[in-house]
Order: sequence, then C-alpha cells, then structure tokens
Amino acid sequence: MFIKFGYFFVLITLSLTNIMVAKGSSVTLKDGTLIYKLSSGLDVLEDPTGNLTIHDVNKPEWSKKFYKISKKPHLIGFSDSTYWARLKVKNFSTIKNWIITHKYHQQDKVSFFKKINGKWKIKETGDTLPFGTREVKTEDLAFEIKPNESLYFIKISGVYNNLQLTIETEKSYYLGKIPQNYILGVVFGILIAMIGYNLFIFLSIKDITYLYYVGTVVNIGLYFSNHYGLGIRFIYPETPFWSQKGHLIFANLFFCFMTLFSSSFLNLKESKEKLYRVFKAFSTFYFLMALFALFNYKYIFITYLVSTPLSLSLLILGSVLRYKDQFKPARFLIYSSSVFLIGWSLYYSTFFGLIQETFLTENAFLISILFQSFLLSMSLTEKLKFKQEEYMDKEKTLKKALTHEKLQAEEESRQVGLLFQEIKKLNSELSNKLHIRSKETKELLDNIEVSVFSINEEYKVLPPVSKYSEKIFGINIVGKNVMDFLYYNIKKGTKEYTDLVSVFSIIFGSDEIQFFILEEKLPHIVQLPHSKGAKEKTLKLSYSVFYDDDDLVNKLMCVVEDVTDSEEHFKKTKENEDNFKFLSEIIGVKNKKVLAKNIEESIKYLFEILEDFVSPISDTYNEKFFLEKIDATIKHIQKNIKGLNSLEEFFKDYSIQFKISFTEKKSHFINPQVEATSRICDILDVLLKYASCTHRFTPVTLNFDLSLNNIISEKIKDINKIFKNFFEYIFLVRDIDQITDERIKNSVNLAKLYPDFDRTIDLIQQRSRLLSFLLKGIGENELSEEYKNLSSQIKKMPEHTRIDEFMIKRNLLTPYKEVLEKTKNFDLTLKKAS
Repeated sequence: MFIKFGYFFVLITLSLTNIMVAKGSSVTLKDGTLIYKLSSGLDVLEDPTGNLTIHDVNKPEWSKKFYKISKKPHLIGFSDSTYWARLKVKNFSTIKNWIITHKYHQQDKVSFFKKINGKWKIKETGDTLPFGTREVKTEDLAFEIKPNESLYFIKISGVYNNLQLTIETEKSYYLGKIPQNYILGVVFGILIAMIGYNLFIFLSIKDITYLYYVGTVVNIGLYFSNHYGLGIRFIYPETPFWSQKGHLIFANLFFCFMTLFSSSFLNLKESKEKLYRVFKAFSTFYFLMALFALFNYKYIFITYLVSTPLSLSLLILGSVLRYKDQFKPARFLIYSSSVFLIGWSLYYSTFFGLIQETFLTENAFLISILFQSFLLSMSLTEKLKFKQEEYMDKEKTLKKALTHEKLQAEEESRQVGLLFQEIKKLNSELSNKLHIRSKETKELLDNIEVSVFSINEEYKVLPPVSKYSEKIFGINIVGKNVMDFLYYNIKKGTKEYTDLVSVFSIIFGSDEIQFFILEEKLPHIVQLPHSKGAKEKTLKLSYSVFYDDDDLVNKLMCVVEDVTDSEEHFKKTKENEDNFKFLSEIIGVKNKKVLAKNIEESIKYLFEILEDFVSPISDTYNEKFFLEKIDATIKHIQKNIKGLNSLEEFFKDYSIQFKISFTEKKSHFINPQVEATSRICDILDVLLKYASCTHRFTPVTLNFDLSLNNIISEKIKDINKIFKNFFEYIFLVRDIDQITDERIKNSVNLAKLYPDFDRTIDLIQQRSRLLSFLLKGIGENELSEEYKNLSSQIKKMPEHTRIDEFMIKRNLLTPYKEVLEKTKNFDLTLKKAS
C-alpha cells in the first residue's frame, strides 16, 4: 500500500516539475525540460471570412499579417472568425516523439497542419466532431509531432475560442495523465457513491429533497465529465452534440436542481413563503436557460456567468435566515454554497486571465464541487438527526401534555357529572316549554286560512305545514315536490317555466340581496283546478326564506292564498279600467274613420302572422325567424297607432320584454314557436279590445272578405281532424262519444308514451286561439268564447309525464264537447251569413 502511495506521489511531483513557459512564436526543445506551456507571443492571424487555406497563410501577403498576442491565457472569446496560430519548433533534445495539446476541451474545431515530405497534412478534431477523429485517443485535443526544425499551424474556430497550447514529450504526456485520472476517478467515484446512496434513501423514505440532491450531483458530474473531455471519450463518443451543447445544459440544470434542493431542504414553502417564490423563480429560470442553450450558446453563457453569483448569494441568504430560525442543518448549506462560490470565482478568474494559473486555481472548481457535494450529503444526514431530535422533544412535550390533560380530564369528568344532573333538570323544563310552543305553533298554522310551508333545495315540502294546505291542494303535501302539485301546469318551453327552473337552480345558497333580485322571477299567481270540481282556483303566492349560519338561503317558505273570487273581480275591474282608458283616448281622436281603418289593417296583418305561426311548416322556422317577424310586426303596427298613447306605451314595453326573453342566456330552453305565438295572441287581444271600443264611435269591420267564412270552416275541420287523430292514438278511438272512463284511465299511460303529445296539445291550443280571433272577426262572439275557453283550458294542461284522468276530462274532453255542440250546424250558419 505504501509503495503504491509513493508511486502516486512521484507521478504528481513529476507532473508539477520540469515545466517551462515558452514565450514567442518559436520554441526550442532541450533535454531536461519535458513540458512547454506556450504563453504570450504566439503569432496569430484572424480570418473573419473563414475561407483562408494553409496555402494562403503561407503566402507573403498573409504571412506578414500575423500578429503576436499577449493575453494569458490566449483568450479570444466569442467570435465568428477563424484564428490561425503559427509555431516554429526547434528540437535540440534527444527525444523525438512529442505531443502538442490544445488544453481547452470545449473548442468547437481544431485543425492541425504539419509538413510531411514537402506537403501539408491536416488533422482535425474538436467537440463538434466524434471522438474517433482524434489522433491521440485521450480527452485532450492533442496531435503527435516529431519536430526537427519544423513549422506548424493550428487553426481554431467556434462560438467561444481559447488558445491553450502545450508541447510535451509523449512519455511525460501519458505519465501526467495517471495522477489526473486517479484524482478524477476518486472524484467521480465519490459522486457516483453519493448518487446511489441518496437515491436509495429517496426510494425508501420518499423525501423529494433526496431526489433533488441526486439531480444536483448527476448534473455536476456530467458537467465535469464534459469539462475534462471525459464525456465524449467514455459516455457519448459518437454524439458530439452533448460535448458541444451539454456544457451549458448540465451547468444550468445543476443550478436548477441545486435551487430546488435548497428550497426543499430549508422548508421554505412552510417557513418563508416569499423567499420560496424567489427560489422557485430561479429554478424555473435555470431550467429555461438549459433549454435555450440549445439555440444561443453565447448569450446563455453570459447570462450564466452573471446569474451564478446572484443565485449562490441567494442560497447563502436563505440558509442564513433559516439558521436564525433555529434550523441548525442550514449551516451546512451556508458552508457548501460559500465553498462553491469561492471555487467558481477562482476558476473563472483564471479562465479569463484575471489571476495567474496554478494547480489550485485551475482545479478550484472541481475541488469546491467535491466539498460541496460532501457537505450537502452531510446536511441531509444532519437534517434527519435534527428531525429526530425534534420528534423526541415533541414526544416528551406530548407526554407531559397528556399527563396534564389526563388529570384535567378527570376533574372535568367530575364537573360534567354535576352539570349533567343540572342539565337533565333544565332539559325537562325546556322540553315542557318546547312542547307548549310547538302546540301553539301548530294551533296557529291549523287556524289560519292560508297554506304555509317550506321547501328545501330538492324542492320537497318540509314539515310543519298549515292545515289549510290540504284543503287548497286536496292532498297531504309533506315530502311532495312543489313541481308536482303547485307548478305542474307550467309547461316546458315557456318563459315562465324557464324562469322558474333558473331561479330554483340558484336561489338556494344565495344571500339576501340575491334573493331580493330573484324573487321577482318566481310565479306569484298560479291557477289550479279543483280536484273534484269544474271551477278553477286562483292562488296568490308570496315567498320568504330561512338562512343558515353563513347567512345563505337554505329553505324557501311559500305562503299560498286562495284569491279566486277577488282575482275574478280584479280581472273585471282591470278590463273596465282598460276600456275606460281606451274610450277616453278614442274620444280625443279627430278622424275616427282613419283610426278604424288603421286598427282593421293591423288586426288583419296580425291574423296573417298568426296563421303563419300555427301553420304546419312553422316547425321548420328557427328562433331568428320568429324574433325578426315579431320585431317587424311590432314596428308595422306602431306606424298605425301613432298618437295613441295607451297603445304606444303597451307596444314599447312589450317590445322590450320580448327582446329580453329571447336574448337572455337561458333563452335556448324556450320553445320559440310557442313563445312567439303566445306573444301574437296577446297583441291581438289588446287590439281587438281597442277595436271594440272604437266600434262604439265608428264602424270597425273585421270580416275583411267573403273568403274568411270559408277559411274558418276549413280551420274548424282541420282542428276536428287533429282531435280525431289525437284520440285515436291516446284513446284508441276517433269519436269522442266512444271515449269511456276505462279508456280515459288507460290513456294516462298511453299519453306518457306518445312522443308528440306535448307538441299536439300546443298545436290544438294555438289553433283554437286563432279560431277564437277569426270568429270574433265575423261577429260570432259566443262561439269565439267557446274556442277561447278551449284554448285556455288546454294551455293549463301540464306536460305528458304529469297528466292524470281528471285533467284529461276537465281540460281536454269537456271544453271540446262544448265546442262540438256549438259547431254542429255551423256550416249552415256561415252559408246564410254569406
């Protein structure tokens, strides 16, 4: 062992002695000197074009342009030019075989020219060429020479250029590699051991810090394998890309992982959130730098040189701050970052010629990295130890706390026993009081003549409910869905249904202000049939809410009042009020004949639009068609009613409401045909009322031509045909007189299976309404009311999934029978009228 150590010491000594620094462009080789470092004074020629050949530079016009450089080392830096170095060698020694070496391993391309038998021979190598191009199979860019009195040319080119030439004997060259290989072998052996050890720990305990450490050491190992030319020799000999670009990629990835490691090691995310964000930004920055190194070596190298001291200073700052927080393992990060900063500074100061090159300065970076890797590994061990101590301290504290809590719990248990007896007594008193209050509340709810109940976000009724609820709805509503008994006849495709569903979907969980806005969209008047009667009920609805602890709606309270009688009175009063307003306005019109003509023209125009909207081809119209048609209709009528304030005000408000209903986000849930037809009918209602008032002053003719009677007759036949086809599918018979109670019972299930049930009901309702208007136009007011009633009753029918026997009888069969009775001899009546 001592013999090996002595041999190793001799090799190192030999490598550091017998070295001569040669100055000038001529070198004289003598016995006793094994190594010649070519310092300042080399003859150099810059070729900006890169086109000069060996023959060109030997010509007098180019030979005299060589100049001597004085930089130490011969640092040229970033340049697109090609550089030629000229060197004369005189060999006065007894040694024939020498090696000339270019020591900058990252030189992109080196071309060596020597004269053999009067001809210039070229050897090319560099980190852009495969390892196989090298004449001397080592990590250096080296060439064999056998000088007497010889002239040599070295041409270099690349992104970054640096002339570091050495001449030494062949034996000295290979002997000098031995100590270097020993040192590098030890260094890389230590790095590999650290990688394996910490990777094993990561796989065992799943702490990401160890993986960041592995990434740090792997990239610094790859960086130095590139730096010393070992990468292209052993790892990727046929892939010079990594030798050329990998230098900066590995360096930036090293700092990326180093920053991630430090952030995780120091627990910055939990302890120093702002500093953690800075560390995260730096790690992202270095990762992007590694990517951009593929495209622009020059600027990434400059950025790397500027950012490295900043990032190392940041690591030291973060470590100092955490050390002040009593995180003792942080001191190892302070040591490692400081050592790395010193080694990095010494190396690049030597590289750029700022300080003299020595063995220490030349290898300072490598030494600092070795110490850093060792200190970081120690820091991880120290962190484990620190955590164990923390856990032990916490365990001791916890044991003390548990003992204290045990004593405290025993005392509290005794106190609880005493309190329990007292609470038991109070609870009994409270139960009696609560029973009394509940009884009072129940009596109150049972004696008020309104339905009061609340619903949850699933729309189900919660107890308690007022006793009067069962009288209004005819069923026990507790647990029922309000959509099934209160809003069941609000059809899908209508604006009312869309508003209701939209509000219910967002009202629960809203605050007080939101509820105040949403309440207006809820139905405030609904009409329901008696369960066993012919007369409808009109119900007035009002709403209130219950809030949870966060002041958000969790229950909706409904108060339902039967206002059937008062609502009928209100409708009559409203109708009389409108008639009075119309009459007062018409009295002030000077030319009442023109007024009558305008009203007639508007009503005729509306009949045509309504006929189009309920025609068989209306199913092919899209939403845009209906919107544009009604907009054009309103504008057309507004021209005929200029000066009539009551109608102008109505159409102005109506136009705005219609556009809003079609432009809201939920409008795609509205059936445009149903909504548009309903709007036209509303407008016709108003104009017919106005025509009736105008007729008191001057005749208003609604029977526009003789063909109207024929049209009405055809439409009555059409609607009867629709009914027959509908009956055949639902009741399995075509004649209404053949519909028995048994068939009505079975029809409920058949209706649910009929896919066009709702569309057919809508069609009957719309065409009945159209017939009502047409009959009113020819003066058949009684029959007009029958069809209006039929349209009204059918409109109140719910969708097919909620239909029942009572609704089929009351809303469909009964009003249709009355219409059939009135239209038995209608064709004869029309012929007489004609």
